[in-house]
Amino acid sequence: MEARLKAILEMESSQMQKELGAASNNLKKFERELAKATDVNHIQYLQRSIGVLNADINRLTAAANGSAKAMGAVGAATKSAGMNSQNFARVIQDLPFGFMIVLS
Repeated sequence: MEARLKAILEMESSQMQKELGAASNNLKKFERELAKATDVNHIQYLQRSIGVLNADINRLTAAANGSAKAMGAVGAATKSAGMNSQNFARVIQDLPFGFMIVLS
């Protein structure tokens, strides 16, 4: 189960990385165009686009950080759950012997 959850989180993480890379590329493209632009309307359009891309990059970075924290939490929770289920199995396994001792 841990491997499955980890795979899902890694897929989402890789998708976020792709989107972050695309946003960064678009940002560089708009910044190059802004350096060459002379029309006021085009400059305003590029500045708005750069602002939107910066917001998207910040959002994607925060989401990637959250995904990394979630992957760490899944690993720790799975380890804890595995240990707890193993201890429970030991108790269940020894249960009949405990009844025999009480009966005698």
